[in-house]
Amino acid sequence: MAIHMIEMIILICLCATTVHAIVPYPRNGASLDELVAYYFSLLYTQNEILGFLLFVDNVMLRKRTLKRILRRLNLRRRGIENPLVDIGSKIIDLRRFGYDQVGYRTMWRLLNTFCGVHATQETVRLTLTVIDTDGVNARRRRRLIRRSKHSRGPNYCLHVDGYDKLKPFGISIHGCMDGFSRKIMWLTPVIPTKTHVTLLVTTSNI
Repeated sequence: MAIHMIEMIILICLCATTVHAIVPYPRNGASLDELVAYYFSLLYTQNEILGFLLFVDNVMLRKRTLKRILRRLNLRRRGIENPLVDIGSKIIDLRRFGYDQVGYRTMWRLLNTFCGVHATQETVRLTLTVIDTDGVNARRRRRLIRRSKHSRGPNYCLHVDGYDKLKPFGISIHGCMDGFSRKIMWLTPVIPTKTHVTLLVTTSNI
């Protein structure tokens, strides 16, 4: 069993390819077939595709008509899984591009949407178990690896956040910190808009 796993890993490494998007975003004036193919490539369900066509593209379509279009375009999700070598090579490429800490569900969605590789979640899960055994075990134990962040210098990345737990008392806190020097740029209390309006009304009545 271990020998077969090693042979599969070697084949995967030899057949690695680059990552590319399979279905581009449709331009203005795109046909109905192009819109359906684009939304289908993003793993949307049939009801979600009908919703996007109606509210985004102003195209009202019946579900029966959508099924006929999918059948004519030969778009289906079952029985079209790619070879295991292609799936493994794309997973290795995605891990090189920075997706080395994601689980099998996110990897499955990336494979189907960005790489054009059709695979089931079970196949992706088993392949990730062979390629990244330590990472799978760490995610299974809920022990994630701390990710590192790199900043090019002062004022390159500012972290802004607010604390609204004190809003019932009429105050909230807003702050900003420089990601490079850890210097606090500002830390100020802010009066919410509703509280400010209430104070103005109360003051005017007095």
